[in-house]
Amino acid sequence: MLTFDLAILEQTSIVKNLLLEVQKWLYARGLSQWNNAFSDYWIQTEILNQHFYIVTQGTTIVATFRLLTSDPAFWGEDDASALYLHTLAVARTAQGQSIGTQILDWVTAKAQSDNKSLFRLDCLANNPFLVNYYAKYGFQYVRKKWVQESEYILYEKTLS
Repeated sequence: MLTFDLAILEQTSIVKNLLLEVQKWLYARGLSQWNNAFSDYWIQTEILNQHFYIVTQGTTIVATFRLLTSDPAFWGEDDASALYLHTLAVARTAQGQSIGTQILDWVTAKAQSDNKSLFRLDCLANNPFLVNYYAKYGFQYVRKKWVQESEYILYEKTLS
């Protein structure tokens, strides 16, 4: 069973290490999902803004992600009632356990309990695994968007 909690400042290095682990794994496969370095300052700011979550399985931290209520960098100035998922990183040691799907399920339920009408996310356009994964989960293609010299696909899921 997974536990979802807001990250705290004392977990900055845990969040950073998870992000760097996944970034390195992606780069080894030719994917530059996260072009920017993850500074302690940025992570701490996001933690203080209550955007970063930690996912725990038993006593082991297995993933991290951010949730935002607006996303002008990718979606523009949009007043949609949406929850935006970003920076999802699952520990390599936890791969193959459906952690990603369980996170998507949890975020869907959270968005619904927060009375959001949409669940939105993005991924690199050249990452066929994620493109197919999100489509199979029920996300609808919205459009492509160039951000920081990379092409992304924007997806959304309408919530009832």
